[in-house]
Amino acid sequence: MDGRGHADRQPAPAPAPARARPAVRWERLRTVARRAGVLGALSILSLVGAAGSSAGASALSLTLAGGDGTAVFEGRLYARAGAGISASVETTPDARCVVVFLNGSPVARETSDVARAAWTFALTGESGDGVRSVRATAFATPECEHTDGSATASFVLDNAAPVVHAKVEPPPNAAGWNDSSSVTVTWSAVDNGFSGVAVAPSPRKVVVTDETPGRSLAASAVDRVGNVGQGDVVVRIDRTPPQVAASRTPPPNGFGWNNSPVRVGFRCLDGLSGVAACSDPIDVSAEGATGEVPGAAFDVAGNAATVAAGPIALDLTPPRVVIRGVANGAVYAPGAVPPASCVAVDELSGPAGCTGRVRALGDGEGFAYAARASDRAGNVSERSVTYRVSKRAVALRATLLPPARRTATGARGRTSGSLRRHARASGGQARPTPMAASPAAARPRRGSCG
Repeated sequence: MDGRGHADRQPAPAPAPARARPAVRWERLRTVARRAGVLGALSILSLVGAAGSSAGASALSLTLAGGDGTAVFEGRLYARAGAGISASVETTPDARCVVVFLNGSPVARETSDVARAAWTFALTGESGDGVRSVRATAFATPECEHTDGSATASFVLDNAAPVVHAKVEPPPNAAGWNDSSSVTVTWSAVDNGFSGVAVAPSPRKVVVTDETPGRSLAASAVDRVGNVGQGDVVVRIDRTPPQVAASRTPPPNGFGWNNSPVRVGFRCLDGLSGVAACSDPIDVSAEGATGEVPGAAFDVAGNAATVAAGPIALDLTPPRVVIRGVANGAVYAPGAVPPASCVAVDELSGPAGCTGRVRALGDGEGFAYAARASDRAGNVSERSVTYRVSKRAVALRATLLPPARRTATGARGRTSGSLRRHARASGGQARPTPMAASPAAARPRRGSCG
């Protein structure tokens, strides 16, 4: 009975499967104790203490905090491997054991002979990345039996360093080269899904203006838990065109002509990025003036240079030889041999000259005139004619002339000299008037005796 004549009211025990939550039960007990006064409260607390050995304890809250290697970002705790994490657990006052689970596996346990409501555990960040679930379960006995509930919390393992990126403008070609006047590198860093970037790359921009076979640049960034990310890039600049030279085989003659096919070759050099492409050899075999043959060189950076060989002029056709004066197969009287000469005819490169020479044949009356002609391309042609110088040509001519002219003709024939004198005259360059005997003229006239 309380002071007002009412019987003390205590919470009726609930069936085991539907037992009230400890926090609700303790709140009801405190309410009854206030109503019963001091003596009634002592009685109630004695009853509760007696029943504590069989009732379950409960974890009311779980709070995670960290030191070095941890950070709180957007309301969530992040930790890297090796970082210390403090887990504070508030339980019902009847708790004598608390077990902490990490992702379902027990990692810490503490028991006490005296029931208490505050517990603290030290956890350590592990390797790996991602969310880790922490659960604290309170028990009513030191043997970790009889629980009425757990408290949960979570943190994020962050062992991934920030990603540091270099933006190169203008971007290099596929081979990693630039041919621009300058290259600007802008750094940035991201820490997607984790604690976030705390220290950004510095300086954020670097400008490279000098030609270089490769200048290495690096930058770093740090996230909120202390992971360090590194980025690097190599800048290559080549603004100088390659060198290209052309050669032709065989070379032209003094007139600039060739009398055989010409191969044009190209030689390319580049002292910085290197040669990427060089024109293949080109064969020229068509007659005529083909003009210049172009070639080109490209370096790895994209610079280009051109060259031209030529003009190239081909004349593969020998000239024609025209012999003037003496006729092939003709018979001349001594002193009447016409002057022999030759001319070179060429419609492409043009004639370069023609020379001739008279030589005596073995019978003493026969002669040959041999001519050699050349064109400006160096092509050569040869041609020769043969003729005879005979006294019989004088007699034959005399029979063909009227009587009034025979005496004069005979006189010229007698004073013309011997056959040898023709061969000696100016080394074969005889200049008498031509006289050829034809078979028709040599026939006997009617009435004469053969």
